[in-house]
Amino acid sequence: MSSIKELITEATGSEKNLRKYFVISIIILALIFISSVFYTVEADSVGVVWTLGKITDETSPGINFKIPLIQKVNVIPIRQVLRREIGFATVQGGQQDKPAQYRTIPDQQRMLTGDENIAFVDFTVQYRIADASAYLLNTQNPISTLDKAAEAAMRLVVGEGPIDMALTDGKAEIQAAAKDVLQEIINGYGLGILVQSIQLQDVAVPHEVQPAFKAVVDAKEEKETKINQALRHENTVIPRANGEAEQMIQSASAYKEQRTEGALGDVARFEAILEEYTKSKATTKTRLYFEMIRETLPNVHSIYITKDGDALKLLQIGGGV
Repeated sequence: MSSIKELITEATGSEKNLRKYFVISIIILALIFISSVFYTVEADSVGVVWTLGKITDETSPGINFKIPLIQKVNVIPIRQVLRREIGFATVQGGQQDKPAQYRTIPDQQRMLTGDENIAFVDFTVQYRIADASAYLLNTQNPISTLDKAAEAAMRLVVGEGPIDMALTDGKAEIQAAAKDVLQEIINGYGLGILVQSIQLQDVAVPHEVQPAFKAVVDAKEEKETKINQALRHENTVIPRANGEAEQMIQSASAYKEQRTEGALGDVARFEAILEEYTKSKATTKTRLYFEMIRETLPNVHSIYITKDGDALKLLQIGGGV
């Protein structure tokens, strides 16, 4: 009797376990079904829908629906600015107490310049996916294609100029030219990528010739320094000279006006005296004589007269006293 009870109890427990496992299986299958039917597109992305191997739709950000086993979706970040490293690779990102670590890729960074020198060029490409469908459809590996195209564009631009251009003041020109060349190449491939910028990270020469190139760079920097000093001196001296010249012109103009007004006053005074002289010659002549004496004597120290050829001192004036 007890054995029958035990068998019944064991069977009941097994049935409960089976029910529990069945419920769990149903939940798992439901979750798998939901995950295969619904998908989420982030705010900076777009969902490219493939139906039986063909692109049929692009879905906007949010929760979207797809047909399981018939459709698949690639979520492409079309609003993000992405970055590729050419000539080097980041091994470990920088931290607060530890700088970033990199490894070089010699095959990518070694380039020949226009004057037949070797340069080691590291640069980055910042880009954005402008056409998600073209990005997925036109090339099998768009990122690898972008890397190769960027390397080719930089080699073309660096190969057209001397090495001094890449080492000194020609970096901005190289970056702009390489960006244009790269955009033209990837447009030809139909990658659906828009190049935002190309940034040179490091340009170096082989170790054996580094001292010579350093001397050239130092000489050019010294040249620029002296040019800047000369320009500063020019900007200081010329305005000062212009100011002094303007001051002299103003002084001359003022002197001219003063002399002109004085001459006009003398003419008017002479004409007045002439008018009085024509009216009374003797009186005017006497008055003019006394005016001359009054103006002259204060500046005379001594007065001499002659008598029979001998000079006699008549009066010691003493500065008009």
